[in-house]
Amino acid sequence: MLINPEKIRPSFELDLYNDLLNNASFKKASEGHLNKISLDHSHENTLAFLTNGIRINHKNSPSLYDAFCEVKKKLKINSSNIDLYIENNPSINAGLAFIKKSRYVIYLNSGLVNLLDLEEIKFVIGHELGHLKYQHHKIIKNPGKCLPIFTIRLFEHSRYAEISADRCGLIAVESLEVAKSTLLKIATGTNLDYICKESIGMKVQLNAIKDILNSNQGLIDEKLSHPYSLIRIYALEKFNNFISKKDNGINEIDNKILSLLSALNPKMNHKKNEIIIYACFWVSYSDVKNLKIEKENIEGICDPVMLNKVLSSSSKVKNKVKYFKDGFLKRIKDKSALSLSDKSDILDKVCSIAMADGELQKAEEKAIKEIALKIDLTKSYVDSVIKKFK
Repeated sequence: MLINPEKIRPSFELDLYNDLLNNASFKKASEGHLNKISLDHSHENTLAFLTNGIRINHKNSPSLYDAFCEVKKKLKINSSNIDLYIENNPSINAGLAFIKKSRYVIYLNSGLVNLLDLEEIKFVIGHELGHLKYQHHKIIKNPGKCLPIFTIRLFEHSRYAEISADRCGLIAVESLEVAKSTLLKIATGTNLDYICKESIGMKVQLNAIKDILNSNQGLIDEKLSHPYSLIRIYALEKFNNFISKKDNGINEIDNKILSLLSALNPKMNHKKNEIIIYACFWVSYSDVKNLKIEKENIEGICDPVMLNKVLSSSSKVKNKVKYFKDGFLKRIKDKSALSLSDKSDILDKVCSIAMADGELQKAEEKAIKEIALKIDLTKSYVDSVIKKFK
């Protein structure tokens, strides 16, 4: 199976990855977090791995070490700065740990090693090396102060990243059956002796999951870091059809997988989020003093995906105020879609952006009042909100 891992990364995962890292505030937080690990915790983390388990080499475990080297070669990972550890931990888990720049650890918990055979362990190693191949550790889950909408996107990417990493696991073992048995063993915590893998009824269960989530959004966990195992198996089957030339077009396959994954995403008010972006930039560009500070605050409160699209579309525009004002007015033509709570939230957001530098300029206040008028907020309410921010 001669597959280049660079060519099979799902577009939906890569797009979201780039949208998040194109957010300057998030990228700065991520780099700061990784630098802190390198400077403050690298020795501590290394010692923890050395004392809680064993570092695998060609002498103490030839089979595991050879498997590790084989998988690295298949995934075109040439770095020698990656160690493989077995940790004394009964939970069925594995992971990739960032120790410091260009130094990483793949760890396999003893509970996982005791459950899987060697080929299945190779799938797990391939999966974890896939996370390294695609630099998923740069998408940190604790970027400091951020709104729920940003957190939703971070965990959405986490779920997408599992699909990318699973593809690397499949490349590592070159067997869909091994990949499926690995995921099923991890999901059930059993060696599958009493389960007929071909009679699970996966499609029936998947449809039942989608129906329940579509009918009850309250069951969706915005901080779900991994897709359900059945969804991961479905995604691997679709991808395997592509590499075995049973299906044509990776984009078509990715769209089918994304459609299923989207059932796990909390529903967001995209119209309101877009309106907030245009309103915030209208206010911010009304007075360009301390524009950088205000832009950083916009990045902290707005949906990074939508924000990236808006910034891309406006990059070559000269008259920014007119562009964002017109964009705002165009998007509020149907105000019935905005509740009073939505309107209040928009006002709060634009006020917080205007005051990000500690001052409310006259041009900014004028823009805020015009925005409030256009979304039918009363003058007395607007004055009271502005007074609160002054």
